[in-house]
Amino acid sequence: MRKYIDKFKDFFENRKTVEVIISYDCSDIHNPFREKLLEFLKNDYYIEDITMSNYKIGKMLTIQEIENLKTEIIKLFKDSTIMIEGHKEKSTIVTLITPIDSQFVIDEILNE
Repeated sequence: MRKYIDKFKDFFENRKTVEVIISYDCSDIHNPFREKLLEFLKNDYYIEDITMSNYKIGKMLTIQEIENLKTEIIKLFKDSTIMIEGHKEKSTIVTLITPIDSQFVIDEILNE
């Protein structure tokens, strides 16, 4: 555990960058969010398609930039989601996947 804390400090203090992959699975109820998310990522982060729901950010990001990205995605979700009562068939899940060394850090930022 200490190794990962030290690695995080090193990345944070020295403004090192990492590759980031965004994975999402949107329910039909959140279609407006899906469209706005893809538009946002294409315009601001130059994403590259990996699969239909996984996108690689076109540039390396610092820890601070990753935090800003998370904040923007959550804001975008709140701004584009219409509250509807009723039974949900499926959730909308957005995760950030960051490969560090030989492991992946998976950070779930939305699960609605």
